[in-house]
Amino acid sequence: MKNYITSPEPRTAFGNGISASLGRLLKEMGVKSAFVAYGQSIKKHGLAEKAILSLKAEDISVTEYDGVIPEAPDYVVKDMAARARESKADAVVSIGGGSATDSVRAAFLLRYAEGNIDDYFIGGGKFLTKDPEGNGIFVAIPTTAGTGAEMGAGGPILDTKNSLKGAVFLPPRTPDLVLLDPELTVGLSPYLTYTTAMDALSHAIEGMTGKMRSHRSDMLCGQAVEYIWRSLPRALRDGNDLDARGELLIASGLAIRAETLRHIGHAVCQPVGARLHLAHGYTCALVLPETVRFMAQTDEISPELNLIARKMGLPDNGKFKYIGNRIADEIERMNIFCGVKTLSEEGYSADELLACLPITMKDGRLLPNAPKAVTEKDAEKVLMGMYRR
Repeated sequence: MKNYITSPEPRTAFGNGISASLGRLLKEMGVKSAFVAYGQSIKKHGLAEKAILSLKAEDISVTEYDGVIPEAPDYVVKDMAARARESKADAVVSIGGGSATDSVRAAFLLRYAEGNIDDYFIGGGKFLTKDPEGNGIFVAIPTTAGTGAEMGAGGPILDTKNSLKGAVFLPPRTPDLVLLDPELTVGLSPYLTYTTAMDALSHAIEGMTGKMRSHRSDMLCGQAVEYIWRSLPRALRDGNDLDARGELLIASGLAIRAETLRHIGHAVCQPVGARLHLAHGYTCALVLPETVRFMAQTDEISPELNLIARKMGLPDNGKFKYIGNRIADEIERMNIFCGVKTLSEEGYSADELLACLPITMKDGRLLPNAPKAVTEKDAEKVLMGMYRR
């Protein structure tokens, strides 16, 4: 058996309407003031209201910040860190999707640190080795079931100057409190429900098949695959199915908690998303079939691929020499059914996509975790799988 080391898990409250308990839970933790960050879509749909009202009901003063935007750009992190510093709040609360959690987390870490986010990118010269003293409590309330960022310890930030999205030199920081409220995901359109779930499925499949895989990743990521594949069709048929919504929320967190690492799929789709300004869930949906085909013939992960197929309800019917190809075809079938267009169909050129190849090949974090060595030809094939089917 492979070794693994678990990381701290946040205190988690799950349940329909649980976001209305935020005030009570933070009061129990001694919080007197909170900085609550969210985006315009969250504001428009009233998804922050229950949490904010609960804070005020407990006489916790609230500073609201509604400038969070998708894909976690650096300038938003910079502005948010300054506003959070001015608020001197005891707690910083993120309400939103995965990129919102990532950007609020970065702002939380930087609000009492030297410099700004630009200084902590590669080449910036600064490394934050620990959470600044007195930073307070960090809370995450997800409104999508995709990245599982609320259960993780860090996430990529968009470097707008260089059009790169990647890790920054900040210390790992899991939230102190996570509220998983299926009701907050009910308003997601079928398309967003699907693409965010594909992000979670990518985490699970890449986590189970990378070099860092373990029996723990089989257990957690395997369960995530099962939850996603059985609950996603139900959530697509009926967006108000709270049991299905709840399983999708839990699944996104399970895949992150496995302490594994993504590999070629994310190494490819992250630069594509940053360069072409595409939503991460969409790029994950596009890249996942070709990612699975890339590793379908890798004998070392045959047990994991067979486990994934069983969790998806895809027994080997004898038509496929490698079960990985069966998995890839099924995901691609769902992509087509759910309206996920290729980059060619969206009007992008092959040259625009291939411009991301050099960036992909420079990845020193994710590519080495792939189950077999990744050549430039391999990466190009995976990239072109996003361009045309």
